[in-house]
Amino acid sequence: LNIGVDVDVAVKLVKKGRFAATRLVAYQQLKELDAKRADRVLRGVLSNPAYSGRALFLREVMVNGSEADRLSLVEGLEDASDVDRLVIVTAIGDLGLSEFEPQTLALLADTEGVVQARVIETLGVVGGEASFGPLNRIYRLNPKTDGIVSAMARLRTESADKRFLDVAQSGPDTATQVEAIRILALRNSDGGTALLNAIARDSVDGTLRKAAFTALETIGDVESLKVLSSVVLSKGELTRPAQRSLKRLSTNFGAADYLWTEVYKPALDGAVDSDARAGLVLILDGIAGEESLAYLKEVVMDPSSGLESSAQSTLMRWPYIESADVWVEIVSAEGALSLIHISEPTRPERIS
Repeated sequence: LNIGVDVDVAVKLVKKGRFAATRLVAYQQLKELDAKRADRVLRGVLSNPAYSGRALFLREVMVNGSEADRLSLVEGLEDASDVDRLVIVTAIGDLGLSEFEPQTLALLADTEGVVQARVIETLGVVGGEASFGPLNRIYRLNPKTDGIVSAMARLRTESADKRFLDVAQSGPDTATQVEAIRILALRNSDGGTALLNAIARDSVDGTLRKAAFTALETIGDVESLKVLSSVVLSKGELTRPAQRSLKRLSTNFGAADYLWTEVYKPALDGAVDSDARAGLVLILDGIAGEESLAYLKEVVMDPSSGLESSAQSTLMRWPYIESADVWVEIVSAEGALSLIHISEPTRPERIS
């Protein structure tokens, strides 16, 4: 829109423009031409609940308005319509205006539906200790309340960390503990990884252990890798989920040769038999590097290893071209046809 320098045209368009966007651009032009008149026009817009394009103007004030105008809108939230509340609260969250936490928090008990969900979401962004108690009460009453998990995951407070650490360790039931574990992973709370390592290693509740496995995929450390590898080697009912989480964490961690030396090789060396080792061999493509590839070559060429099929399966998924050299050596070796089970391959389901 190019209005030129005609103040009167700008005022007319603000008042009677056909489209809301046209009205807003006309107002922005008017501000540049005559700030005082623009301010008077804005007062008229904000005092008219039926004004076409009101939401755009509210957003404009929150983003580009004066501190006084912004404060005026926020302080008027208590008596504002749901539509106005939605626009203003959304802007508070989008702009990270933590100074307006008290006014936003005051709406929590006075809203419902989509507006309350937006209030909750915004408190997750701008809230602190003051917001923790009210949000935690909502979470405890109904963890499925729209936006509450995301808000609790983002809330800037040590109280939330302590709360979810306690619940994850000794909540009233498994479902509540699992949800707390999920939030700990989202928050990446201090002490969270250590607690999840302990749950993954020691808990007698398989559901909790699997939740810990999943959480460790994103916030795990080297100790987490060792815990998960030990679960894989145990050949129990949790081997498969542990394999999946171990591979994902390894991929996220990077440093393939380091992980081979510090985690995988010691675990493989300490395994009780080839069946146990196979669980780790099947996910070695998650730490694809020179050392792990050399190991696969060694075991696939050794008929006594009991790992030929697993190693071949992993080599077929190897992400780098270097594996081609291994295949050439395999098929070139004396007695290779007895080692490569290509005619009737037994390929375990892919783990990713």
